[in-house]
Amino acid sequence: MTVSNVYLSFRHLVWATVCILILTSCGGGGGGGSAPPPPVNQAPTAAAGADQSVDEGTTVTLTGSGTDDGTIDSFQWQQIGGTAVDLNNANTATATFTTPNIEISTTLTFQLMVTDNAGLSATASVNIQVNPRADNSRAVLGPIVDARVDASLVTDLTTVIETTTTLNSGNLNEAGTFILNLNGVDDAAFVLVTITGGEDIDVDDNGIIDQTPTPNEGTFRGLATAADWRAGGHVTALTEILVRELIGADPEQLETMPAAEIEQLLTETAQRLLNDNADVNEDGRTDFRDLLDFLPTDDDFPLDVPLAEVNEIGSSIVTGEEDSRIDETITDLLNLPPQVNAGDDQTVDEGTAVTLNGSGSDDGVIVSYAWSQISGDAVALTNTGSATATFTAPTLSTETTLTFQLSVTDDLGESATDTVSVTVQPVNASPHADAGDNQIVNELTLVNLNGSRSSDSDGSIVSFQWIQTSGPAVNLINPASATPQFTAPDIEATTDLDFQLTVRDNEGANNSSSVTVTISPVSSGGFVTIQGRATYDRVPLEMDGLSARLDFDNIIVQPMRGISVELL
Repeated sequence: MTVSNVYLSFRHLVWATVCILILTSCGGGGGGGSAPPPPVNQAPTAAAGADQSVDEGTTVTLTGSGTDDGTIDSFQWQQIGGTAVDLNNANTATATFTTPNIEISTTLTFQLMVTDNAGLSATASVNIQVNPRADNSRAVLGPIVDARVDASLVTDLTTVIETTTTLNSGNLNEAGTFILNLNGVDDAAFVLVTITGGEDIDVDDNGIIDQTPTPNEGTFRGLATAADWRAGGHVTALTEILVRELIGADPEQLETMPAAEIEQLLTETAQRLLNDNADVNEDGRTDFRDLLDFLPTDDDFPLDVPLAEVNEIGSSIVTGEEDSRIDETITDLLNLPPQVNAGDDQTVDEGTAVTLNGSGSDDGVIVSYAWSQISGDAVALTNTGSATATFTAPTLSTETTLTFQLSVTDDLGESATDTVSVTVQPVNASPHADAGDNQIVNELTLVNLNGSRSSDSDGSIVSFQWIQTSGPAVNLINPASATPQFTAPDIEATTDLDFQLTVRDNEGANNSSSVTVTISPVSSGGFVTIQGRATYDRVPLEMDGLSARLDFDNIIVQPMRGISVELL
């Protein structure tokens, strides 16, 4: 008996046994029994493959599979975690994608769903860890795809150390990405990246891929150290502005420029574009590296210049506008307002000549100065169209502040202003002392000195003080008044007495004046009045009987009346 015959006999035996059991359970034989139920469908099993660890910018294959008690009718891959990527052949067992460019390791998660012929499904997932490439830089031009990227050391610009192209993945976020391999290049070495050709797929920078790409007719450049490129950066209109401002049309001058000077000039230019708080890369300073980390489409806007103008420059480069026109636009964009200094504040006396010393500086040329007075008593300014103006401080009764403004304008029409204050102090005029007219008086007469004609033009006299400066001393009555008195002395010959009056005003200023009083003696041939009284001694006569004698012991002093005196 053959094996097949044995197998058939065994099958017949099994079926006979089954039939007998069925008939027995039904109470014996009889016709009309029902057919057996169909087997129950089991859900399929899905497998998404083993987890993977790959580098950024590489192509990854997701290999899935499914098993079933029937057949697998469909496969469907989808991404359920991590940075979004574009999946190719997502409806087959094997899908592919390109890993995104990243700065730190990132995990992407994908799910595979399999469905069998009965409509039952099963899923499985797989993790793909994406790692940044070691010693590679990642730079983004923006949405310019399929462009040529050349890298050269600034010390030898004629030698291209690497050439690559920008990515064209159909994803606007990745478009323009390129990888530079800078193995062996010193961190401090400056590398010039030049990008030409390709197509701009978002020329109007609205975040939507254009239906018709715009060919890139211009050149974009970025200049940074190898360490900067390794940290990742962007080549944009901003970096092209920096390079144009630094080297213009002659990039070969970079070959002899010290690295420190390159860094300084790049940073100075970048700071014209960036506002004071622009620290895009959060390294604690504002310099050209912040522009490497900034895309002109970022919402967090760190520029001090209009973003629209930056994008306009980028569009002009793409469309191949004349370099002179682009450079003119860049010059206007980079032009800084001039710096102006109206000088130090001053304090001056009234009536003095005052000089306003201003100055201005600019990244271009200062073409005009203009002084004007904006507050205080009006004065006549001279030389108002120069850096140095002058005027005479006005005469004032109280301290007053005058304010002046200096405006400077540069060769591109930008202007700036500064103010200076000049405090004018009134100057106290000394009082005028007037001791009166000289006098001639007789001896022994009462003399009045008169200083009442003294005055103060800008205040008041608060004190008088008389002193005798020559001649026989006399007793001044009320010497602290305007009109003191004295009695002319008894003299034998004509004599001059000199007196000085000093007056003081309400602000402490003094002034003096002198007067001479000439004393004349009374003429020797005239009459004089003798004051006092004239007396005589009368000696009484004492009688003693018939004799008489003068009694000198009892002399009587009696006045004399009606006498004449002759001066000898």
